[in-house]
Amino acid sequence: MTWLLSLASGVILALAVAALARLVKLDQHRLFAPVLLVVIALFYVGFALANGSSHIIIQELTAASLFLILALAGGAFYIPIAIFGLLLHGVFDVFHPSFVENPDVPTWWPAFCAGFDITVAFWVWWLWRRGKARIVAPGDEP
Repeated sequence: MTWLLSLASGVILALAVAALARLVKLDQHRLFAPVLLVVIALFYVGFALANGSSHIIIQELTAASLFLILALAGGAFYIPIAIFGLLLHGVFDVFHPSFVENPDVPTWWPAFCAGFDITVAFWVWWLWRRGKARIVAPGDEP
């Protein structure tokens, strides 16, 4: 699969997720972006576990920890932090092969994931800017 086709596939899947989340109003929850970020960040950890190399596992856990912190801060304090985390993870995807050499990461994955992450980041940011996502303080949810 070419890099461009992988990227386009990620964008298309992100748009499908956006449409489904909109349909069931899941995208209105303040924890939607932070939960997406946590799940997205753990994929590379899964690939590292499949590889079994403790060195690769530590590298991926270190990177995932940064995104987990951004997700927690975004969910607890200010949702744009989690949105920034999604965007940053998309950039991380592009450069991932330069940071970590894990033969168990499919060659198409970084481009696919970058397309997904960046599309979702801009979509959630757009919802937040338009006031479509309910951003409420913890404990104030219905």
